[in-house]
Amino acid sequence: MQSVAGLEHAAQSHQRITVKDASYPRERESEPTDGSTATAQSLATRRMDFNAKLDEISSKPQIYITHEDARQIQAAEGRAFNKPPGAGSISAQVRSIADRNESLGFLEHPTAEPVHVTKEGGRKSQHMESFPPMQLEDVCGASD
Repeated sequence: MQSVAGLEHAAQSHQRITVKDASYPRERESEPTDGSTATAQSLATRRMDFNAKLDEISSKPQIYITHEDARQIQAAEGRAFNKPPGAGSISAQVRSIADRNESLGFLEHPTAEPVHVTKEGGRKSQHMESFPPMQLEDVCGASD
């Protein structure tokens, strides 16, 4: 079992903290400890929370990544690695994607009721999609 300082160093250097590191053998539970068990469990839990948040955000299409996602992953990353995320971190990359989405005007992922398309609405959409896209010259006339 590593010491508290060893576990904190492992977290800061992005080393994996396993369940074994976070577990304390049953036969030693009654002995006084230096707090390394609780620290290891806390670090492992924070790392698992970060990984879960990363999986959640990674599963979204990039155009639906928001500043709220960036804020959440930044907080989780800071807790997981015991220091504020810096440039080049995962949270910095997510923030960059969110900034781009905002500047391009992408909206958050809709959470409202699913849209129901009627037969008539679907027919009209297909009819409009069957026309070739208009070129600027078609609208304005050819310029010489």
